[in-house]
Amino acid sequence: MKTITGFEKKGKQIWITVGESSFSVEPEMIIKYHLRSGLEMEDSSYQALIHENQYLECLRLAYTKLKKMLSIFEMKTILSNTSYPIGIQKQVIHHLMEKKYLDDLSYAKVFLELKKFKEGPEMIKYHLEQKGISLDIINGMFQHYQEDSIVKELIEKKLSTPSKKPKRAWIQQVKQQLLAKGFHREVIEKTLISAENHIQDQDQTIIHTYGSKILRQYQNKLSGYALYQKIKEKLYQKGFNYEDIKRYLETIDLQSW
Repeated sequence: MKTITGFEKKGKQIWITVGESSFSVEPEMIIKYHLRSGLEMEDSSYQALIHENQYLECLRLAYTKLKKMLSIFEMKTILSNTSYPIGIQKQVIHHLMEKKYLDDLSYAKVFLELKKFKEGPEMIKYHLEQKGISLDIINGMFQHYQEDSIVKELIEKKLSTPSKKPKRAWIQQVKQQLLAKGFHREVIEKTLISAENHIQDQDQTIIHTYGSKILRQYQNKLSGYALYQKIKEKLYQKGFNYEDIKRYLETIDLQSW
């Protein structure tokens, strides 16, 4: 037999004292067991109260963590760091899965949709594995994944933003950025080849800007062939190809310098 010797409200919680133990109880338990000071309870009823109260506390904690989407593994990890018994944790996980609050397939689909333009397929797969998503779910989901379309859209977005870089440097920069995100090299290079024609005219425009700047920088230090070589060297270092540099140099008269 157990006797409740204390029944006290602390903030928004109700605490009861039984023997030397004090703990908060969920509102549902107060109503279900008619808890009050002086109440005597059979040991079996008291143990049922403890179990149900722990379950509700653990479930309430899980709900607060679900303010952001979690995988089953992530929720298990969170609950494993609490003092609730393993049986209670499993009971809560089962309830959340049954109600579809935890659903690894839905989680993986949302994760892919959020990350597909930020990370390549291998990186996404790795992160999903780290979150405990099964390989069956991952592989099934990636059957309809179209990396070439995603890479194409990313490159087209970059093309829509004016660049001051020459074509060769721009292509190398974009390639490195996409590789760093985890996209496959062959997909990137294939898509960039088809995009090259769209940035060809860009070089013709910006090479004059770079060339004029280099000319102003060295016109008082060099002249004639030496100046010609310096401009050619600097433009090549900037990423312009030899043919574009040659065409640009043909437009200026270095003999007068």
